Amino acid sequence: MKTSTIVTARYYFNRYKEKTLAKILGIEMVLRVADICSKVIGKNDLYIVTDRKKIEKVASPSGYKCIFTSKKCLTGTDRVAEASKKINSNLIINVQSDELLIKPNDIKKIIDAKRRYLNEVICGYTDIQKNEYTANKNIPKTVDTIKNIFKVEKILLKNYV
Repeated sequence: MKTSTIVTARYYFNRYKEKTLAKILGIEMVLRVADICSKVIGKNDLYIVTDRKKIEKVASPSGYKCIFTSKKCLTGTDRVAEASKKINSNLIINVQSDELLIKPNDIKKIIDAKRRYLNEVICGYTDIQKNEYTANKNIPKTVDTIKNIFKVEKILLKNYV
């Protein structure tokens, strides 16, 4: 089963306009995230999906392929849906360009879970920490409405950051 990873790289963020290109210890955030993902999937099946040439100018010299999406895409999910039509892959993993703390092993767990449950959407998550403000709209939430649903996957994916 051919697996690809898409790193969605939006250029404009409300709170930090060029966050994707912000340098952390001299390396752009999008490249740091792509480098983590490439440890699992390699560069051949990794795509940085964006609507800006500025991001391609950073990604291409590092050996990453870019797919351009329309400016009509409002979310990373929209970008993945549009870009997936241009990729010959059975399984696509979506990683946001600001997920600096993602670990290669977390990506592997997501891929393994998806291969076992092809008809399900697999999302990694971590528990909200005690010191985090739970009402913060910038922290995505998940709700488990059915006890023990995908219990194995919850244990497997719980420590995803």
